Amino acid sequence: MDQVVGTATTYGSRPTNEDMQFHCIINPAGLQLPHVSEQSILYCGLFDGHGGMECVDYVANNFHKHLHVHEDLEELVYNAYETINKEVQYEASRRKFDGGTTSAIVLIRGDKLVVANTGDTKVVLCRQGRARLLSEMHLAGNKIERKRSEELGGTILTDAWGTQRVGGVMMVTRTIGPIQERIKGLTWKPYITTLQITDEDSFVVLGTDGVFNVMNNQEAVDIVKYCPNPEIAADKIVQKSLEYRTDDNATCSVVRLHGWGKYREVDYTNLLKIYNFKIFGTKIDFPENLIPLIIQQVPKHVVVRALYDMFDQSHDGTLSRSNFKRGMKMLDSHLTSEDLDVVLSSINTGTVLTFDDFSKIL
Repeated sequence: MDQVVGTATTYGSRPTNEDMQFHCIINPAGLQLPHVSEQSILYCGLFDGHGGMECVDYVANNFHKHLHVHEDLEELVYNAYETINKEVQYEASRRKFDGGTTSAIVLIRGDKLVVANTGDTKVVLCRQGRARLLSEMHLAGNKIERKRSEELGGTILTDAWGTQRVGGVMMVTRTIGPIQERIKGLTWKPYITTLQITDEDSFVVLGTDGVFNVMNNQEAVDIVKYCPNPEIAADKIVQKSLEYRTDDNATCSVVRLHGWGKYREVDYTNLLKIYNFKIFGTKIDFPENLIPLIIQQVPKHVVVRALYDMFDQSHDGTLSRSNFKRGMKMLDSHLTSEDLDVVLSSINTGTVLTFDDFSKIL
C-alpha cells in the first residue's frame, strides 16, 4: 500500500485539522491480507469536516466497513453513503454532537475506477499528462446545486464577502452528517462516476479545498508527475499549498495507476508556478526569467493565457492578487475561444512561443 497510495496533511493556518484520510484493501470474505485477488478493491477516502471533529472522525474511520465485494461498484458505494449517513446521525443523537463532512472516494478493482464525492473535495485524474476532473463541485453558488437545494427547502443567502451559502451557513450543498437535520437544503447523496483505467492514466489526486483553493487541477498534476513515489508527491502538494498561503487545512492523497512515470515531457503550469509565489505585488524580473520557459518549448497557449492577464493593466511590472486570480481562470479555460483569439491574433501560428512571438504581446 505504501507504494500505491501516498498521503500528507497540514493544519495550514487553522488551530485544528478537520481533514481526515483512510485507505485500505478490501478483500472477498475469507481472503486475508496480504493476499490480493482479482476481486480485491483498493479504497481511498478523503474527508473535510465542518462543525467539529466528531462527525468526520466517525465517517473517515467507518466508511470502508460498508464496502463489501459487490458486482456493481457504483451501487456499492451509493449504499455505503446511505448507511454511513444514517449511522453518523444516530451517533450524533446518542453522543450529542453536530457537524458534517465532505467526501471524496476512490475505488479501484482491476481496470475499473469508481469515484464518488460530496462537497468541494476534489478527485483529479492524470491522463496523458493532462488533468481531468472526475468529481463535481457541490457549492451553493452553482446554479444546478442551488436549484436542487431550494427544491429541498433550502434558502441560499449571500454573505458580506459575496459567497453564497445554504441557510447563510454552508458553502457546500452536499455533506454527510447531522448538520442536514439543522440546515434545510443539504443532502448526503453523492455524485458517482466510473471509467476504465488504461496505460495512459498515471495517477489520481484527491485534495481538500485547502489544496485546490490555491492551485488549479493541472498544477497539482504537474507537481505529482515528476515525483518518484506517491508519498513524496502528496507531501509536495501540501508543502506547495503552504507556500501559496492556504488559509485552510490542506490534505492530499495520491493513488498510483498503470501509467505512473509516463508523460513527463511538458510541465504545463511551469509559468504559473513561477509567478504563483509573487501574487502579493512582488517585483517581477522581466523578461529574463522567462527565457528558460521558452527554451523548454512550453506550449504557446499556456504562456499566452497566463501572461496576457497577469501583465494586462500592470504597467509597473508587478503582479496583483486580482490579476493572478484572473490568470488562473484563463489557465482553467474559463475564457471563450473568441476571448483567446484576441490575444492570439498577433502571434505566429506555431505551437511553440518564440522570443519574437513573446515580444509581440508585451
